[in-house]
Amino acid sequence: MSLRCETLRMQLQERWCGIAAEAWRPKCVVVVHLDEGAYSAAIGTRLDPSAGCTTVTIDQGEVIFRRIDLRGDVAQWQVNGLPHELTHVVLAD
Repeated sequence: MSLRCETLRMQLQERWCGIAAEAWRPKCVVVVHLDEGAYSAAIGTRLDPSAGCTTVTIDQGEVIFRRIDLRGDVAQWQVNGLPHELTHVVLAD
């Protein structure tokens, strides 16, 4: 999974920013939850549960935390959800 994420991140970085991707520090944590219940418990209860959520924390212009939470019970999460959420992380940088 980590190789898939890194490859996708490099592609998105080049597409959206026009530059080659550098090593991330800190790395982005990607968590795939078993179902909606586990996902909601991790990110908080929502009225309309999404399939993915991105959290990026920036302190004094520097990214200090990156995390993607995905629902593993949503069809095509690797094809749709992961690229969508990873785009948010890339653009936040």
